Amino acid sequence: MSECSLLGWLTLIVLTGTGGVIAWYTVETQRMRKEMTRQNALHVQPFVFVTEIVSQPDALVLRNMGRGAALHIQIDDIEFDVDGASTPDYVAKFSTVDVIEAGNDVRATTELTHVRKGQAKTLFSFVSGLDPNVQKLHDLPISISYQDIHGTQHKTELTMGKSGTRLVGYA
Repeated sequence: MSECSLLGWLTLIVLTGTGGVIAWYTVETQRMRKEMTRQNALHVQPFVFVTEIVSQPDALVLRNMGRGAALHIQIDDIEFDVDGASTPDYVAKFSTVDVIEAGNDVRATTELTHVRKGQAKTLFSFVSGLDPNVQKLHDLPISISYQDIHGTQHKTELTMGKSGTRLVGYA
């Protein structure tokens, strides 16, 4: 009876050790799979950034510095209120861009509009106000939204103006 009991305990120990090794291997395999998935996503992920300010035509040059194509690129409108009113006095609107292939750039044109009581009137060049050689007082927020080839949304947040072009956030 004691031999059988000893054999039973040894079997239990071996099976418990084997189960522990299998559980550890499962966790490690899952971690490796997640890392490989993350690396694959990085391989096709775009990264759009402003590389230049052009005055003729009034535009920002957007470059895709990532490895994948950027789709449906849109720069958020920038609204200005001069006298602290609840509605903006001026709005800078940027053109949308359908695609920027990896390593390429494209111009997103802009226009500054004076908005008063439902009427809009296109004014002068706006992008010169983003140039640090011209803009000595403020840094203005620039938000660029786009998708990768899998439809995942990405956003590059910048400031441009007195401090030059600065990356604030990327998601």
